[in-house]
Amino acid sequence: MGDEQGRFRVFIQAPDPERVGLYFAEKGFGTGTAMGRDMLMMELDERSGAVDGMMNLLNSDMFLQRRVNRAYLCDSCEDNIDAAIREIEDKAAAGARFRVVAYPKKIEDGIVEKLDSHGEALDPRGFAYVAYIVSIMGKYFFGLSGRGRYFARPSIMEDRLSRAYYKIAEAFERFDMHIGKESKVLDIGSAPGGWSQYLSGRAGLCVAVDPAKMEIERANIEHIEKTFQDGIKEIESRAPYGLAVCDANIDPRQVAEFIAGTPGLISDGGAALITLKLKYKSGKSVQRVIDETCGIMSKSFNSITVKRLLSNTLMEATLYARKA
Repeated sequence: MGDEQGRFRVFIQAPDPERVGLYFAEKGFGTGTAMGRDMLMMELDERSGAVDGMMNLLNSDMFLQRRVNRAYLCDSCEDNIDAAIREIEDKAAAGARFRVVAYPKKIEDGIVEKLDSHGEALDPRGFAYVAYIVSIMGKYFFGLSGRGRYFARPSIMEDRLSRAYYKIAEAFERFDMHIGKESKVLDIGSAPGGWSQYLSGRAGLCVAVDPAKMEIERANIEHIEKTFQDGIKEIESRAPYGLAVCDANIDPRQVAEFIAGTPGLISDGGAALITLKLKYKSGKSVQRVIDETCGIMSKSFNSITVKRLLSNTLMEATLYARKA
């Protein structure tokens, strides 16, 4: 049985699907519905151009590409797999070469064998169409789409430096952050240097504070080889800063106390960006740390926002605070 004409269910396979849904909502697609731990279902109208818009976003957005594993475009639904396969074969043009993308992946080989036994032209590389089948909620959702709508996650080879770089790059986009070439920025717990690398390309001076070695060197990066607690005099001597950031594995409340409690550290109109490390078993403990950090920051900052970025780990969130 087909769904309502023009209606698509797009299934997005990713860890923490609710976080991915919030990202899609910011891009104008709605939050969708989380289906378990690794699947997000988006209901879209084909006639509005939303399906192509979402696939274009998936294939161009570097933050989604690092988070999303697979995407499945389904416009029909059946109660059993054989009926779904028959409908796919009816939709496929004679001799059309296509590949199969199924969820859960363990059913993929069986579907390929059935299609192959029926004489269908399967080609995982030179395909023109993609057959999607998703087994979930006791039903089989499926669809057949052209290759132009296929999402292929690129191979991503990353080290600690690049992972950190992507995180701050996403923060700048999601929080609509801006710093000028005349600005000074403070990077607390800066090693190995991913955030300093990003910031030094936008600010006049990046003061990087960490006793560990930096893996990035630039003329406008000044490395204070101390903890921020031991380097207070050096840090204050270069104040005020237009932006202070911290992605280190430090209790965020300690960082907040320093940033919000040090007079003259942040200039008027300045801001702070802190990765909240939330390695607690209890959800109440996580929320308490978030609330307490926000409370500390509110003593000096007027606007405070917390988001779970795609680039955050499952035990992180990111706080952005700004002075009026």
